Amino acid sequence: MSVHTKKILMVDSNGRKHRAPAPPSRRRTASLLGWLVGLLILVGLRGFYYGVHSHSQSHTSYYVVYNNASRIGGGLVALEEVEDDAEVSLEACAVNMAFPGVAPFPQTPRSVIYKPIVDGMSADACAEALGIDKVAMLFLSKGAIHHHLFWRQWFASAAGKIPREKGCRSDGGVMEDSACQHVLNPEFHFDDPVQYQVLFSLYVHAPPGMERHMDSFFRKYLIPRQVQVAWGEHSMIYATRELLWYSFKDPRNTRFVLLSESDLPLYGPSTFYYQLMKEQKSRIDTTNLHPVDSYRWHFRFLCGDPPIKEKDWRKSSQWFSLIRKHVGIILNDTGVYRTFEKYCTSFYDDVSNFYRVCYSDEHYIPVLLAVSRVEHETHPNPNGITDVDWSHGGEHPWAYTPSQIQKKLFYAKLRVTYDCIMGVGSQRLFIASVERTYFADMFDSRVNASASSVTLNTSCTALEEVQEEEEDETSGSQMSGVLRRTIRKTKKKRYVDLGPSCALTARKFKADTKQAVLDLFRDPNNLGIIDARVIQPFKDCIGKTCFRKDVYEPAEDSFLLADVILADMDNWACAPRICVEIGSGSGYVVCSVAQSMSQLCQCFATDINASACAATHETIRNHDMDGRVDVVHCDVASPLEDRLKHGVDLVVFNPPYVVTPDDEVEGDGISAAWAGGLRGRRIIDKVLPKLSLLLSPGGIVYMIAIHDNDPADIIHVLSDLGITASIVARQSADEELLYVIKGTKEC
Repeated sequence: MSVHTKKILMVDSNGRKHRAPAPPSRRRTASLLGWLVGLLILVGLRGFYYGVHSHSQSHTSYYVVYNNASRIGGGLVALEEVEDDAEVSLEACAVNMAFPGVAPFPQTPRSVIYKPIVDGMSADACAEALGIDKVAMLFLSKGAIHHHLFWRQWFASAAGKIPREKGCRSDGGVMEDSACQHVLNPEFHFDDPVQYQVLFSLYVHAPPGMERHMDSFFRKYLIPRQVQVAWGEHSMIYATRELLWYSFKDPRNTRFVLLSESDLPLYGPSTFYYQLMKEQKSRIDTTNLHPVDSYRWHFRFLCGDPPIKEKDWRKSSQWFSLIRKHVGIILNDTGVYRTFEKYCTSFYDDVSNFYRVCYSDEHYIPVLLAVSRVEHETHPNPNGITDVDWSHGGEHPWAYTPSQIQKKLFYAKLRVTYDCIMGVGSQRLFIASVERTYFADMFDSRVNASASSVTLNTSCTALEEVQEEEEDETSGSQMSGVLRRTIRKTKKKRYVDLGPSCALTARKFKADTKQAVLDLFRDPNNLGIIDARVIQPFKDCIGKTCFRKDVYEPAEDSFLLADVILADMDNWACAPRICVEIGSGSGYVVCSVAQSMSQLCQCFATDINASACAATHETIRNHDMDGRVDVVHCDVASPLEDRLKHGVDLVVFNPPYVVTPDDEVEGDGISAAWAGGLRGRRIIDKVLPKLSLLLSPGGIVYMIAIHDNDPADIIHVLSDLGITASIVARQSADEELLYVIKGTKEC
């Protein structure tokens, strides 16, 4: 610190500041000058507290701190000015907050922090025996994993794959270990494919109560501690730390990847694993080379322990890949975490007359690593590991539509980008080289998808033989000169890495893209992400609820509608005798409702999609409800209108509410389950008048709507039809806000 005269102030018990007592010989001569200096200091401090004072690193800033709590009589505490690179004490921050004009900061409940625990050995006995490091796949989900079938096939594609250096002997034989029989003699298992491979671990977090909405495969890997998570709030970091805590316990997990329910991998498991293991740095931006949104930092962060200075403020995508060392730093941190927990929130700041925003998921980890001075151990890529499309503007990235799920989307946009300059041809060479030279595949390459058994092959053939095969390939006339030269240049190094700027996953692919994704990757020539030997036709069940490739799978709207109806049953004046669901899809809702009602109630399920009717019938049969629910293939309820006129006590309606071009509405396949046309109201407006004809006096209707559908107008239309309606439930799903509207027909 440069030598300068210290300006002494006095603070009494009421927070008032005074000039320190001068020696008697100087009091009269310095009185006027002293008061003037004191006034200037107070004005300067007040300007600082109101956010006017500049924090530029190009000049000296001043903060108030205790001077070793020294006392100078009269119960006053001396304060002195110090340079801004001095540590700001927590006591000083308490004084700062007590000054007039500084509003109390919003209080956030403190979460429980668990110190990391590491098990003595991995739960994966084979990985432990062979010394194979693993990639921990961490799903931070709002509920159901949208593409659970795709991920099953992706994990199954890793079956039988072992890094050559771990699984092969020098003589070309296979390492034998009793713990690895399921890998050395592999089979494709779809119920739980993670158990039959050694490259990946799986951990899932979902809010409490959402587990019953998840696919049985992912539900098995839910971590025990789960918290309610809200977008943009610190709870996202708490849930992320919980995922890291459980995955860090396994000493064989050395890479940690955070994923959402709408993510898809851009490469197969072999390439994905190889690339991450070759990278010795984390994929999270801890530099200030990119915009860090420094306006989200404010002086209260200096009150942390350690204090977080503006020069250490960082921003990066929350979807990361971390090395094990950095996970250890995160789990052992309490100071920076508590500071973000308390001060990183959105609120109106009375001090600066400014609405402040702060999102822990974008700032906490990069700031922590910057404060820990490990910036050199991270890749300066603000997108982390995931490619997202922000070109459409808004608070959330673009959600791809089913019509966009094409081969060119992955080749021309997601795999080859401004940051990832490796061309399509070079990527194909890289992928093929990794598969053939880095991994030993315990499956016979001649086994096809229809084979019922597999045999152990000579997958540990000496690497020289594989290289000779590649040299033979380069001489073929079908290979381009560029690829031929690339192989020759990489003769010593058999593959060129993608590089840390190439995304390995992409989002957002919401639930309505599931079938389009499965259809695209069913062709083994498309991208090579799924092993051709594990591709299955699309058919699955959630519990006993079944659906097919062109049937809407139960999702958040289905679960919300069923939950609201079941919870509201006690409020009904009398038990329904006739129930109709319009647009039954998989049959999840109608079966849930019918099971909870009297056996005297007869239910009808209608759908314009013939495959949906078949799926509903199968779900009904699985629930032993054959005699209580009749399935009718029709548009709305046309064949029932005359027969059930004014006789239906309960109508359930989950309409196609997504806003789409009108020409997408007229289909009778899977699009009929979600395409709603202009405002998402084409089918809704068609059905509303029919409700008045179907419902009995006092009859009830429950229906789903989203904000784009204008729920207030729907309620107004129902009122004109003699149906008193209101919104009885709301729930966020992705970026949509789901509404449940309940209407009762006047008697």
